[in-house]
Amino acid sequence: WRPELAWAHDIALTPSEISVLGAVQGFIRDRAGAPVVPHRERSLELLGDEKRLDRLIRGRLFEHGRLTLELLSCEWTPPPIPVTELPGTPAGVDRVVMVSENAAGYHSLLATAAQPVTHVAYGGGGQFALSVTGLVDIGPSRILYVGDLDAEGLTIPQRAITAARRVGLPPPEPAVELWAALCDLADRYGLDA
Repeated sequence: WRPELAWAHDIALTPSEISVLGAVQGFIRDRAGAPVVPHRERSLELLGDEKRLDRLIRGRLFEHGRLTLELLSCEWTPPPIPVTELPGTPAGVDRVVMVSENAAGYHSLLATAAQPVTHVAYGGGGQFALSVTGLVDIGPSRILYVGDLDAEGLTIPQRAITAARRVGLPPPEPAVELWAALCDLADRYGLDA
């Protein structure tokens, strides 16, 4: 292994990990000074799968002292998150972002959201777990979330917490009044929420 990968000698590697590290070794050897690109472009180039680094970065190959995005000459680039500042938001107030899992909810919130909400964002379903980091430029004091009353809708903001904390954002929290309204509707129509 090259010096940057010397740590690999000390752990039992799976065949899949050996394949990944072989690609990384070739990249380091042949592409010194490569331009920094979005992580998914580098993932496709090295591993033939644009989302492979998304999965690997949470595993042991990226533990402290091992692989880094910098070593791969790439940077984390979250999917963009559509966000709109509400008209009439006073200057200097804490920014509170209300995120809707769905496009229909996003448009409804644009028409109905009121203080303390200052911005409305479209989470894009499960993409919110990655795109939440795009809110860093707004600098919100709170991120509220509402989504579907199903297992996925309830877990999406939980997955987004890790990404938010990684970039110094407050963890997404439930928009309790909106979730309660959804539960009331489910009860009224006899739906299994």
